[in-house]
Amino acid sequence: MAYYRVGGYNVFYSEDRFLEVNQPFLSDLTAHELISMKIPGVDGKPNKNAIKLQTIHVEKLRKDFKNLSNQNFIQKWVEFDFRDEKAKNVVGEILADYFDIYKNGCLIDIRTFDDQVNDDFTGQNLSFPIGEKVHLQFRLSRTQNFVQRLLKRRPMFNVVMNLKRVKIVKGVLTDFKIETDNQIFQFSEHVEISSRS
Repeated sequence: MAYYRVGGYNVFYSEDRFLEVNQPFLSDLTAHELISMKIPGVDGKPNKNAIKLQTIHVEKLRKDFKNLSNQNFIQKWVEFDFRDEKAKNVVGEILADYFDIYKNGCLIDIRTFDDQVNDDFTGQNLSFPIGEKVHLQFRLSRTQNFVQRLLKRRPMFNVVMNLKRVKIVKGVLTDFKIETDNQIFQFSEHVEISSRS
């Protein structure tokens, strides 16, 4: 799920938060209407229910931002703390949002085409749309010297992360920690990786 920016905060819209806000609206829709929300119309635009859903998200976040104290808004919408299976299921989306915010790298699907097709067939893509193991590619420097600008190159750093080994994902989209059974990754403007002792 995409994150929302409200009042200077980045809100990660987890499945729990999505259902809390949208359950009343979604329960009134038929199965056909629910399916059609995921398919763009002939003109390429989302259907009216998908647009309504988007409006509900934004209205709820703006209302809470206005009515809650900053600390309560942060606790309710901005901070996250996922453990075990939930952590495994959301870590890919959180990493995608992180890279979108900082523009300092990307996620790369390292599966073969056959593995991607097999994951689609077995339903693995529902939990791990980019695979269980992902390649994280980071740009090491935001500033570039003249030669780097001329050649359009920046030093890169690469890490492969096994999303099935994730135990904890905790923080906010601009500063969070991912713990696996053998490593700790700290993501903020800079990235730190350490081994568990």
